[in-house]
Amino acid sequence: MKQVHEIDMEALYGLIVSAFAKFLAADLSVGRARYGLFGTWVVTEGDVPVPNSESQLDRALASRDAWSRRVANFSNPYSDLVNLYESGASLGRWENNILDIYGPTGEKVWGVPLSSLIESAHNLR
Repeated sequence: MKQVHEIDMEALYGLIVSAFAKFLAADLSVGRARYGLFGTWVVTEGDVPVPNSESQLDRALASRDAWSRRVANFSNPYSDLVNLYESGASLGRWENNILDIYGPTGEKVWGVPLSSLIESAHNLR
């Protein structure tokens, strides 16, 4: 398993932006895309095909598999998130519209403003 310090921070940001852009391309709202980044299933309300887990990686793995069965006509954002979480990185909470990104030892690496994430995602589309 790769550690965050071995990975280019730009590559981590690219995974986050790519996943966010894929959620938006699948016609999910910005609000749902925000929570999808945590590996949480956000595609259908009331129909949660993945187990509720404390592990972002476990949620992303289960959501990735559910996406491929249920939403196969759109690129899978959870694949990017699995790569992100397997690197040892994790996402903190949204506070004041800033998403906190943490390294494998729990140190905060940086924060990404929602406005920057939306702009970067739109530039990919």
